Parts: sequence; C-alpha cells; structure tokens
Amino acid sequence: MKLKRIVAVVLFLYAVAFEPRAQTGLLNDTGQSFCFNPNNTLATCNAASVGNDGTLPHQDARYGRDAANAAGVLTKVGAGAEGFDFTRICWNGSPEGTTTGLNLCTGTLVANRTATPSATPATDWACTRDNVTGLMWSLQAQSGAWATVNGSTFPNAGHNTPARCGASSGWRVPNIRELFSISHLGAVSLPIDSTYFPQTEGERYWSADASSSSTGLAWAVFYHERGGPQVSIKSTSRFVRLVHSAAPPALSVYQTNPDGTVTDTTTGLIWDRCSIGLSGASCDAGTAQRYTWIDALHEVSARNSANHLGFSDWRLPNTKELQSLVRTNTAPTFDTTTFPNTPLGTTQVGNVLEINNHWSSTTASANASHAWPTNFADGFTSPYRFKTEAYFVRLVRGGSGASGFDRFPSAACNLDIDGDTQRTAEVDGVLLLRYLLGMRDTGLTDGFTLTGTRNSAALIEAFIGKGERYEVFGRAATSAEAFRDALILVRLMQGVGDDALLNAIELPANAVHTTPAGVRQHVNTKCGTSF
Repeated sequence: MKLKRIVAVVLFLYAVAFEPRAQTGLLNDTGQSFCFNPNNTLATCNAASVGNDGTLPHQDARYGRDAANAAGVLTKVGAGAEGFDFTRICWNGSPEGTTTGLNLCTGTLVANRTATPSATPATDWACTRDNVTGLMWSLQAQSGAWATVNGSTFPNAGHNTPARCGASSGWRVPNIRELFSISHLGAVSLPIDSTYFPQTEGERYWSADASSSSTGLAWAVFYHERGGPQVSIKSTSRFVRLVHSAAPPALSVYQTNPDGTVTDTTTGLIWDRCSIGLSGASCDAGTAQRYTWIDALHEVSARNSANHLGFSDWRLPNTKELQSLVRTNTAPTFDTTTFPNTPLGTTQVGNVLEINNHWSSTTASANASHAWPTNFADGFTSPYRFKTEAYFVRLVRGGSGASGFDRFPSAACNLDIDGDTQRTAEVDGVLLLRYLLGMRDTGLTDGFTLTGTRNSAALIEAFIGKGERYEVFGRAATSAEAFRDALILVRLMQGVGDDALLNAIELPANAVHTTPAGVRQHVNTKCGTSF
C-alpha cells in the first residue's frame, strides 16, 4: 500500500500540464573561457582555481554560455566561437543550408560588403544572425558622421530598398548594448568573431546612442584591443554596422523585490539592490566598501557562505551584465531610484580623487593585470584598470538562457532546478524527481518549456550532478533518492504540513533527522529556504 501511494504521487506529478512561462531577453556572454592565477598567468579552469574556495573564485569563465560550451553542455542553433551562436544569412533571407540542392551561405564566397546583391543572391552571404539575441547584422561596409548614419534615410540604400537579407524595412543603427553584445572579449587582438563578421575594421563603429555628458559626443564600440563602449566625436566619420530586429529593442524593466533584490525582467538577472557594504530599503545604512579585484572575488564566496539576502549563488557580474545596467540617454547613466545611493563618479579621499567604478569578473584579454569595471556616472566601461585598484561591487545571480550556468556549483542545496528564480513542485520538483529516477535527455525535460538559465536537459543534468546536495535526512555524502529525499522536497514546495511530510516514507537507517520538524529545519538551513 505504501509503494502504491508513492507511485501515485510520482505519476500525478508526471501528468501535470505545465503552462509555458514568458521568455525574457538574452545576453551574449563575453567570449572569455580562460582563467587566471593571482599572479595573472593562465590557469586551468577547475574548482581549485575558480570554485568557491579557489585561489580566484567566481571569475568570468566559470559562468554563462562560455562555461557551458567549455563543459560540452551548450546546444547551438548555428556555430561560433566560445558561447556565441551565429548563422549566416543569404541576401535573399535564406539561412545557410536550408534549401535542397543549393550551397547556401557557406562562407566559401567573400561576404557581401556592397550595396547590391551578386547574380546569385541565394548563395550571397550578406548578413549574420545572432541566435542568442535574435538580432540580424549586416556585413555591408559603411561609414559617416554620427548624424548622417542615424538619419532616417540612411538605412535605405543597401538595406531597406534592395531588401538586404529579405528585410525591406526595419534596418537601423544598433544601440550601444546591442553593439557591445557581439564583442568577443576572449580574443586578444580583434575583439569579434571574425569567422561570422569578416573584414571587420579595427576601428570605432557608431551606435545610435548619444552621450548624455556632452552634445558633441556619441557612443561607439572600438574594435581594436578593447571591444568595449566608448564615446567619440559626432562629427568624425566612423564605421557603422546596421542591425535588424522584428521589434525595437526593449528597455530593462526592473522589479524591486521585498528581499532586497532587483529583478531585471528583460535579462532575467537578479541584482543586489545595494552595493556591498550598504543595506536597507534605500541602501543608506552602512558604508559602501572598496575591494581590489581579487578581494572582490573572495568577497563573493564570503557572501554566499553567509547566505546573503537568502541566496548562496551570487557572482560578480561579467562586464556585459554590468554594462546592461547602463542607460546612456540619462545623466547619470543609471537608475538611481531602483539602485539608490550607488557610488557614482569620483570621491575625494584626502588628497586622492578616487574613481567610483564597480568591478566586473572579466579580465582584459590583452593584459591580464587589468580587468573591466564600469562607472555608472558616465557609463564608461574599460579594460584598462589594474586589478590592484580598489572599486565597489554589486552582486548578481540568475539570468535567462544559459547565462547563469555555473561550471562548479556550490555543494549547497539549490532548489531552483531550471534556473528561472522560482522554486515550484510542478517544475523544479518534477525535474528533480525525474533525474533521480534515472530519466535523461528528452525524457527529463519532456512536457516543459524551459526559460531559465538551465534550459536544456544537459544543463540540468550538469547542475544536479550526483545529487548529494538534495539529501534531506542529514546523511553524510549520500546521493538523494527519488522516493525519499526528492518526494519530501516536492511536498515542502507544495506546502505540505508536518503531519503528512514523512507519511509513507521509510526512513533510512543512517538518518540524522527523523522527525518532520527536524527534516524541515535541515532543508531550510541547507537550501536557504523558509519552508
């Protein structure tokens, strides 16, 4: 009878119909998949170097699409360096290889940089689609002053009028966040995937964003050693790469949460509302703390160990995540209402003028003694700051797609199995049950529309691993069991009370916690929950 009841619960959970959750915007990763020692030499990316107790924990290469690609668990629509995912698009709008009998957009031809198609538009490679962001980028070489390229008629010649890549409208100059999204910051010289963006000039490329600091300046990306956003004089002729999307780019919409976090509903990133050292609803208690880059990485481990704001999976944001907070059309370039009391600009400390940058986790590939910070007063993001300099820190967690993938997850329990920042029996509980029952690949995720950071069976399998973190009885180094541990976790997520929590479950012989209250408290302590 006991077994029948357990099986009935499992079968019921299998049969639940799941409503798909809204897809949020995706960020490209930085392209950085290598790690560093404290002496700024290359290190193997393993738990000893970037794990929670590593010599330099929480570096860029530990997290995100680049890390998932290095671990062999990232599925791509097309191809590309590291975590990038690109597809060649022909002049007529056909993706490479989609028409039987034609050798489409294979790259054997020189990419079309002119304003008119060749005699074979079905094989004339003219655009590159980013399968992560959904943006389609032109390969045409164009240049002009900022006002010229941002004129309403500029996209017509070579793009809208001849319907480049099948699009007769909607071509535009990208905003700075979009332009920065294709920067390959793991490359030492030209910071872009030149396989999919051939003949890119090592010069500045215009964005559509004017600088809020001066009417004569606008934002551009410099494809030289940097690949990051910087301002340039509007009257200067610069290159431009037009972009096409089905809809105008969405601005970040922030949701302030009662636990002291802020959710960016566009990217799925969850931010600490306060810079480290500050607290309170207005971040006006305490003093914002400065850290060297190395100390900032170790501070992340300390905050995770302390279950900061109720979570143990914080990380130092990479430079693209940090720059996603920048709003270039305002001064300061930052939402000071959502993130109050954030240190901006500079501060006079004695005889020294201290720059109020915030650190990212991204090392400068051309010089490993430098890393990328951002200053939210002017939005400036640069790889030319020594790691020994002391700046502020704002923590982040989560993210959409594989952006929150952790190659060396903490041993602490995390019940957000799919990485969408929610913990529900209908999704997370069922995924854990299926995994511990031995279900893999499509059998693990069948019936789900996964939109969190772990949006594939491979990512979920890598995240759960041996399953030791989901043990609920206090047994040492024991993998969880579906009909014991996982079933109790599902019940806790469903709100089952102590009177039924252990009902029909046979306690293991080596259980330390044997009462409902004891098991519940053990799970809350281990998983950072409040069941």
